[in-house]
Amino acid sequence: LKKESKIDKDFGTVKHYVENQVWPEKVAEHLKLYKLRREELVVEDGILLWFGRIVVPTKMRKDILRVLHCGHPGIAAMRSIARYYVWWPKIDEDVESYVKGCVPCQENRDNVEEVPLYPWNVPEKTWERVHLDLAGPVDGVTWLVGIDALSKWAEVDCIKTTTSAVLIQRLRGWFSRYGIPAEIVTDNGPQFVSSEMENFFKSN
Repeated sequence: LKKESKIDKDFGTVKHYVENQVWPEKVAEHLKLYKLRREELVVEDGILLWFGRIVVPTKMRKDILRVLHCGHPGIAAMRSIARYYVWWPKIDEDVESYVKGCVPCQENRDNVEEVPLYPWNVPEKTWERVHLDLAGPVDGVTWLVGIDALSKWAEVDCIKTTTSAVLIQRLRGWFSRYGIPAEIVTDNGPQFVSSEMENFFKSN
């Protein structure tokens, strides 16, 4: 994310305006939505944030949409998830286009019941509740994604196999850096509910 933020020309321009707290009277058309939100934009550790949500560089947006669409949520549900973690100009339109372009969703939309959304309590501390999911595979690579519910900080590891053993290995690394979460939330995929993973969670 930091790497893409550095090489994205538009991001460089916006970050410069935000950090110097000076915006020109006129900006390029595609930067106007940033200017409208200039009072809420901040830069932290090289990452652009809007109301605590990560502003995603252009090149990474398709990957983020793919992650958000894990489990094939509908348009409203996917927008709800996105609004909790990320933002970029016209993200709602991109979400709608992505869902409408998902072949499995369109083939099954008349047969799938809408899953109700349940609000989560806001944790008191960072890394208290972590949401885990798998995104992919794309070109033989899957991403293990962990998002801290309070700070919205995302940990992402590329993995070539999705066995419980591999996930446990990566989670050990995260836990050694940030501590052991009080609560883990998953979509109950087979890798997350295996006896091996259950024993790992219980032992920690």
